[in-house]
Amino acid sequence: MKKIVLGVILLFTSSSLIGGDIPIFVAPEHQVAPSVAFSGNNYLVVWEDRREGYGIGCQIVSKEGTLIGDNFYISTGGRFPEVEWGDRNYLVAWGRYGQLISEDGTSIGGSFCIIPENDTLGFCGIKDIAWNGENYLIVAQVFIEDSSCPRQDILARFVLPDGGLGDSIIVVARADSAFFYGAPRVASDGEDFLVVWADWYGRIWGQRLSYGGTLLDSSFRIGFTWQQSPDVTWNGTNYLVVWDDGRGGGGYEWDIYGQLISQDGTLVGEEIPISTYTSDQRFCAVASNRMNHIVIWLDWRVYIAVIYGQFVSLSGSLIGANLRVQAEDPLSFYGDASPGICYGNENYFVVWSDQRLTSPDTSLDIYGNFIPFTGIETDDTSLLSDIHLFQNKPNPFKNIKNTEVSYFLPRNSKVAFSIFNLGGQVVFRTNLGHKSAGFHTLTIDGDKLGSQGVYFYRIEADGYAITRKMVMIGR
Repeated sequence: MKKIVLGVILLFTSSSLIGGDIPIFVAPEHQVAPSVAFSGNNYLVVWEDRREGYGIGCQIVSKEGTLIGDNFYISTGGRFPEVEWGDRNYLVAWGRYGQLISEDGTSIGGSFCIIPENDTLGFCGIKDIAWNGENYLIVAQVFIEDSSCPRQDILARFVLPDGGLGDSIIVVARADSAFFYGAPRVASDGEDFLVVWADWYGRIWGQRLSYGGTLLDSSFRIGFTWQQSPDVTWNGTNYLVVWDDGRGGGGYEWDIYGQLISQDGTLVGEEIPISTYTSDQRFCAVASNRMNHIVIWLDWRVYIAVIYGQFVSLSGSLIGANLRVQAEDPLSFYGDASPGICYGNENYFVVWSDQRLTSPDTSLDIYGNFIPFTGIETDDTSLLSDIHLFQNKPNPFKNIKNTEVSYFLPRNSKVAFSIFNLGGQVVFRTNLGHKSAGFHTLTIDGDKLGSQGVYFYRIEADGYAITRKMVMIGR
């Protein structure tokens, strides 16, 4: 179905799940709190493994959803892990520790301490990781053992691609006396970062952080009351921050809301009511493929919590209706942490923990499912019944960073991609081979193009060629 509104095309494709739920790890004792990242070739799913107390379990999953090799264990004593892909390895982080994992699942060195414990830094919980093309940034909630001002602050630290640590721990947000900040999340625009968190009074805050670790301007309020559990993603132009919102029932009835934030930290438009169904909706998470977003959450509209989702356009409009992510009803659900989600291989991949078995094992296990993306929004009013080439994002982009180019094929086609300089010389060309009908994305490494300036990129398929302009700048 195609709908043209005020010169903007919203192309609605099927949002059906791809196949049934994937059992990623089923075993005695609870497996909970999963997180997932995509390397470009496969996924790494990590979770809290309770077979031997508390530890971190891992599983490599192919682009098609096939388990690669056996699951493996990287830590004892760990809880609530997070994972992010860098340019060469995954970084898994939990508590105050981290571990690099290669693309094939090999541990690189041993685990290492990111936020040390001392007389001041007490209990620590790393809550998220972002990669900006050069380094990882972890964010954590840390209890500060200060006799004059005990509190919980939001801290951050860079982790280098080889596992080295940034020189100092960054205080992102310092709470007042006997005050607590928590649930921090972070995303990167490819250079700088936006950290979001919730305070004791149920308000959502944000703080921009430069690639060098400097706080950019002051922290700012995003939400104002009865709000918790934020998450954030970068869409190529703006950030989308989402959260659990209890304004409708004074903290007893929960909905999902969101807010677009510009690259410079300005609120864009009004708050977005993403899901306000009469039942509770909580523990949300968000991801973007630079052409739309999807928000997922635990939803109690049936007899037990089930994961639902909602596509959101780049401009903040809802695309279609809520969709159910789980193919099967669980018998029980772990409701203390958000499900995990990432974008990869032209689909979103969602992971969660639930109970399917009744006897002899009644524990919670790890499952996943793919959602094909939908709701592509573009300023070009040409009909998408033909080949379409989208504007690269970000644009302009820096010569030490990457930019992404997306295109649409109405049918299976043999595709070639080229980049030209202003003199018409080819500076990059690749034959992409046979591609299936639908949307595709490829990443361009600015460092390989040469000097900064104006370039033209072209897609060729089925005897057609489409060209667009992009601009590469220096740092």
